Amino acid sequence: MGDKIDFSLLAVVLNAGVSVILLGGLILGINPAQLIMIGVLGYGMSILFRRIGRNQAGIAPKSKSKRR
Repeated sequence: MGDKIDFSLLAVVLNAGVSVILLGGLILGINPAQLIMIGVLGYGMSILFRRIGRNQAGIAPKSKSKRR
C-alpha cells in the first residue's frame, strides 16, 4: 500500500476509541454535555474517514433508493 493512510482501518480504530472514551466517561461521572460533544465529533470523524476509505479503495458510494 506504500505511504498511504488506510482510512478504513483508522475509522474502525477511532470508532472503538470513542466508545471506550464514552464508557469511561460515564463510569467516572464526567459531564454529559462534554461526552455528547466527544461522541458527535468522534463518530462524525469516523463516518468521514470511512467515506474517504471507500473512495481510496475505489468502491462506489452507496446509492439512495428512489422511492417517494
